[in-house]
Amino acid sequence: MNSARYKPHVPQIPIHVHDQGRKNRRIKSNVHLQPSHPAAPQPPQSDNGGGQNPRFRRQPPPLSHRDDPSKNLSPVIPNAPISPQEAIDRYSSLMTRYETSEILNFPSVFFLGNKARKHEPIRSDRYNFGFDTKNHAYKVSVGDHLAYRFEVLNTFGSGAFGQVVRAFDHKNQTHVAIKIVVNTEQMHEQGQIEAKILARLNKCAVPNVVRAFDFFIFRSHICVTFEVLGKNLYEMIQSNHYHPFPPFFVRNYATQILIGLEGIHNAGIVHCDIKPENILLNANTQKNSVKIIDFGSGCFEGHQKYEYIQSRFYRAPEVVLGISYGPPMDIWSAALVIIELLIGKPIFPCSDELELLWMISELIGPPPIELVKTGKRRGDFFDNKLNMKLHKGRPRMPSNTTLQSVLNINDPFLIDFLTKCLTWDQNERMTAKDALQHPWILTKTVSVSIPEPQQVPSILPELRNPQKIE
Repeated sequence: MNSARYKPHVPQIPIHVHDQGRKNRRIKSNVHLQPSHPAAPQPPQSDNGGGQNPRFRRQPPPLSHRDDPSKNLSPVIPNAPISPQEAIDRYSSLMTRYETSEILNFPSVFFLGNKARKHEPIRSDRYNFGFDTKNHAYKVSVGDHLAYRFEVLNTFGSGAFGQVVRAFDHKNQTHVAIKIVVNTEQMHEQGQIEAKILARLNKCAVPNVVRAFDFFIFRSHICVTFEVLGKNLYEMIQSNHYHPFPPFFVRNYATQILIGLEGIHNAGIVHCDIKPENILLNANTQKNSVKIIDFGSGCFEGHQKYEYIQSRFYRAPEVVLGISYGPPMDIWSAALVIIELLIGKPIFPCSDELELLWMISELIGPPPIELVKTGKRRGDFFDNKLNMKLHKGRPRMPSNTTLQSVLNINDPFLIDFLTKCLTWDQNERMTAKDALQHPWILTKTVSVSIPEPQQVPSILPELRNPQKIE
């Protein structure tokens, strides 16, 4: 990707018209800069006999504030913004040699970062001159800046896509989450697709979807700024000790997920990675509201780019079999997230895709032969007679359990809802719009009973500490 096509700090994602007149205000947060580590203990200058300790190296005295002018300067610029040249004239002691030339590419300067946290580039380093790790992820430093505007506060998480950090936006005086995409050609291409997806979602004002604010290039990395949200649904399940949540509670979240998916699909977008980790609680409201995040695997409908998509536990059968996919794959994954909230653990904790197909078959019956014939990958899972191959030599029986026995819930509406979401043929699956009109979503009460637990080892093996598969 030619980064010269992008202005380094001009917003690329439109903000919804209702947000343009809002006052900027500093939002209080429990996130603080990490405290500095205590000084390492120094070895004694002499041994017990009075001789010089060879491990002791006499250090030069520390610079006083007069000797080091940067000690008297704050990286937070008062009366910001200032021009790059003014920043060089007044604050060069806070900048590396590289930054004194890099900063000229940015029209306004709001924050310069803690010099002790900065990386000085190395021309001989093949990983983006030392700014990147060997995995091409940006070397994030707490206290440093991004684009001379954002102050890095801490890291939310990381993955194959890159990392997400919490930062303070010194222009708008608010906290934001910033996704810093891995610096590879493939991720640059996907990052541009994600930015276009987010721009369309912002334009359509899709509810229950994370709001993106800005898009920029910094040191060859695509960066996207988002609103800060709370914990994800997997963390919520974990904090509940993998116990089931009440159906009325789950129905509330299911409704919001479907509202988000309806808006996403109406915009001609497929999320492609619905899972508990990608559904976050809204930290900015007292209500139990959730938002869908992470469109890094997403695509525009009819323009699928990858065949290997979705996290395995939530992967739709059409993806496994190598059949063209679309919005129905998100409905499949959403149904599995709903079930996970209802039982406290994944319903298909498979070790590979063949086991996944067997687990699906045990729950909803074997796949239709005509559907299998259309799959590009059928040879990986079926023999010449289109019989499913054994998994690790173990015979298994299709349709040996039911949704009701797995859920331990006597609610015909719920069972019917999930049954219509979990179909082998994606063309028979409910749409998000249809799902929102289903009686289980619209009803105000549910009949709940807890029968005796049943042994279903092939579907729900004991998972004291479930491992999430990416």
